[in-house]
Amino acid sequence: MSKPSLKQLIWLFSFIIVLEFLWLDIRIEKLVRQLPQNVLAKQQEKINQALKNVPEPKVEESLVSGASLRLEPKEASFSAEFTLKIMVKSDEEITQVDLRIFYPQEILQVIDSSWIVDEKTGTASWSASLNQQGEFTIKTISFRPIAKAEAKINFDFTKESLLDCNLLNKEGKDLLEEASGGDYF
Repeated sequence: MSKPSLKQLIWLFSFIIVLEFLWLDIRIEKLVRQLPQNVLAKQQEKINQALKNVPEPKVEESLVSGASLRLEPKEASFSAEFTLKIMVKSDEEITQVDLRIFYPQEILQVIDSSWIVDEKTGTASWSASLNQQGEFTIKTISFRPIAKAEAKINFDFTKESLLDCNLLNKEGKDLLEEASGGDYF
C-alpha cells in the first residue's frame, strides 16, 4: 500500500473537522432549543414553590368612603375682596393636610398671609397637622380682584399622588378622592 499524500491527509483531516463541526452544531442547536424550556420550567417551579409559602392576605371590608375637598361658595360674583371656605368631608380621621390651589394670577391676588403664594404661577399652598374627621371648614383663602374677568379656582389634585393636595390619615395614606373648585366673576 502506498503512503497517503499530504494532499490526501489534508482532505481527510478537513473532512473529519467538518464532520466534527456538523456534529457539534447539531448538538448545540438541540441544547439551545431545550434551554429556554428547561430554564422557564425551572423558574416556574421555583415561583410556584415560593407562592405556596406566602400566607393569604387578610382582607378587611370597610364602608369608609374617601375624603373630598370643595370650595364654598362654588360660584359667586365679586367686585371687592372675597373669602372662600375650603371644606373637607371625610369618614376617617385626617392627621395631615396639604393644600395647593391654582388661581388666575392676572385676575386675582391672594391677600391671606397664612398661605405660601407663588404669584408667577398662580399657586397658593398651605399645610398643617390636625386630628379631625367629618365635614368641616379646614381653611379659608382671601382674594382681591385685580381685573374684571371670570376666574376659575381649582385644587391641584391627581388621585393617589402625594405631590399635590393631600388629606392623610395616621398611616400616611392619602384619603383624598375628589376635589372641586369654583367659578368666580
